[in-house]
Amino acid sequence: MAHYYPVMLNLNRRSCVVVGGGGVATRKVEMLLGCGATVKVIAPIIDPALKPRVSAGMIIHVNG
Repeated sequence: MAHYYPVMLNLNRRSCVVVGGGGVATRKVEMLLGCGATVKVIAPIIDPALKPRVSAGMIIHVNG
């Protein structure tokens, strides 16, 4: 049986990194932005849904 613990984090103006650029990463980025985080995505290719966020300067894409 897995053991879990709840975590509540204030991510407002905090730097967060998402590794990967697919659909799961896109959902994570949206949630992090909704919390006010500064988001950097590390992936060789990102989902087309993330590209407007990069162009607008809302997230940083690092080709990794």
